[in-house]
Amino acid sequence: MTYILHFILGFAASFLGTLPFGPINLSMVDTTLKGGLRVGLRFSVAAALVEIAQSLFAYSFGMLITRYLEHNVWIQLTVFVVLFAIGAVFFTRKEKEDASVESGRKISPFARGAIVGLLNPQALPFWVAVIAALKSSHWLSFAVWDFILLFLLGVSLGKLVALLLYGKLSLWIVQRISSLSHWMNRIIGSIFILLALIQVAKMFS
Repeated sequence: MTYILHFILGFAASFLGTLPFGPINLSMVDTTLKGGLRVGLRFSVAAALVEIAQSLFAYSFGMLITRYLEHNVWIQLTVFVVLFAIGAVFFTRKEKEDASVESGRKISPFARGAIVGLLNPQALPFWVAVIAALKSSHWLSFAVWDFILLFLLGVSLGKLVALLLYGKLSLWIVQRISSLSHWMNRIIGSIFILLALIQVAKMFS
């Protein structure tokens, strides 16, 4: 039962943590809409693998990471610039440009998933908080390698399932509301810019 619990905890935490709007699931929506669910699958697999590394890194270094991120203004400023730039690109992109942009991309969906996953500012603080809470409740134990592997397997599958759900729902919605596809770039761009503004607000709070 303990083995199953570690898998469920990893899956549930990763799945629920991916559901709120953020760079990774918004990029998954864009990737799926432009290339289909098969391309989105490659993107989400890379993001799921990155999530394994981030959760393990958070467990190993814990509060040291949180303090460093909170007090390093340059990292916070870089995150703001990256999020705002991505949002501006989406917001100003015209529908007729989508096909040319997609055909001109040299980065594979897998590489894009890895890059966006690594640049996700929410991941490390999220896993630091989740793992600390699970450890304090004595639900999580990394004393045995089997527990670690099952937890990390749950983390990767939770991320994968949540991203594929985003991709599938985005296709379902756009297919039924054709006018939405015209506004999708601006919707995604606006959310990225909002995330960037939230990030810069944290710097001054």
